Amino acid sequence: MSGRVFITLNQDVMTELGRKAERRVFYAAPGIYDWVAEALIGVSEFLGPENVSVIVDPDPFVMQVGYGTEQALLRLHEKQIPVRLQKGLRIGIVIADDFAAIFAPPALNVDVFPAAGVPNAVCLSAEEAGRLLRAVATDDQSNATSECREGFATEGDEQEGNIPTIGTIGETLLNKSDLRTIHDTLVRYPPVSPDLDRQMRVINSLFQVVKVTLNGAKLSQRKLPLTAAELGIEDADLRRRIGASFKLFEIDVDSFTRGFQDELDEIKRKYNLKPVGEIGHLVLSKDRAELENALRLFQKNLELAQEELKEDIKKELDQSKDRLRQLFASKLRRDGEDDERLNRRVDSVLYRMKFPEAKEVLSNLACDWYIFNLSEQMMNRADFADKVKLVYGQPIEDLIRIESAVGVKSKGSPYQPPDLPNIEGTGPPTGH
Repeated sequence: MSGRVFITLNQDVMTELGRKAERRVFYAAPGIYDWVAEALIGVSEFLGPENVSVIVDPDPFVMQVGYGTEQALLRLHEKQIPVRLQKGLRIGIVIADDFAAIFAPPALNVDVFPAAGVPNAVCLSAEEAGRLLRAVATDDQSNATSECREGFATEGDEQEGNIPTIGTIGETLLNKSDLRTIHDTLVRYPPVSPDLDRQMRVINSLFQVVKVTLNGAKLSQRKLPLTAAELGIEDADLRRRIGASFKLFEIDVDSFTRGFQDELDEIKRKYNLKPVGEIGHLVLSKDRAELENALRLFQKNLELAQEELKEDIKKELDQSKDRLRQLFASKLRRDGEDDERLNRRVDSVLYRMKFPEAKEVLSNLACDWYIFNLSEQMMNRADFADKVKLVYGQPIEDLIRIESAVGVKSKGSPYQPPDLPNIEGTGPPTGH
């Protein structure tokens, strides 16, 4: 392995490296995976905890994205293996005796460790391994200044060209207050299981949910009440017993806006929107941009049609008013009454009926749409899964199939914070 440059480092390889180590093991990465912690504990039982070195980033964000787990840190703490801290650490280093390599630690919410044959690490020489170890803080450096602990170059630091250098990493030991801070943060903002998180990324890269509504297109068939007196009935008893109404629109009122609904339905067909119950429609993510462009154009057409439609409704209302005027004139004329007086009385009746204007009948036409990602709750609904299978011809599990991350809980398991036994103090593990 020492003659190679690019290699694969995964659970099997790193566990075997630790098992064969005879003098020292060093591990640095953003966080500690469960299986790494167990491997280091096994090594420490043979070599002694003093010959096992660990450096991680203490930021709880590291665990929220799958670089490691809180449980792994607690296991190392319980076994008295000292863990040092380096804020912002995002590379991985493994040293076992004279073997050394730098690798790319995966955030399990996004990726997994590769199978054999996939390069994710670069081998280093034994001299480079020693050089790395000399740049790692040890217990006799624990009184370093706060400026050193920042770990980033300042104006006086040695630089090569314009590249800032970092003299030493891991100046600070993980202590009980750090564990408490991590625990409290993860209880408030629990991480998602890496497998579930990656599945959600995959499914939302395939399709999303769109909810489209056409507002103002459903016109109510307005009716105006007619009294017996307005119909020319003079008998007092009949006036009490007779009532009627007048339909403002002779035609089907929905015919005014039916074309808009048909146009929207055609957009849904064109972009293959699949209805999934009350949540809306599924749209392929690759079609999202074109769908939104089509909906914006549709909205613009609605705005242009608003005034034209208002004129059509006004004409229909004017015709209805003329027909009512003729009806009232024929029923309300009194003996010897001239046309001018009759027309004034008819106008008074029409006014009291509160004959609407076109803008009162026609609401503001608008198309609203919302596109959002699928949630875990949607995916776990049996009726949603059945609908996806019916629409796409495959079970949802096949559509989002991914390689499971090693050593993580199943996708359906919510985060269960580990207990924190006996960490009320603030100091590092005793004896180190």
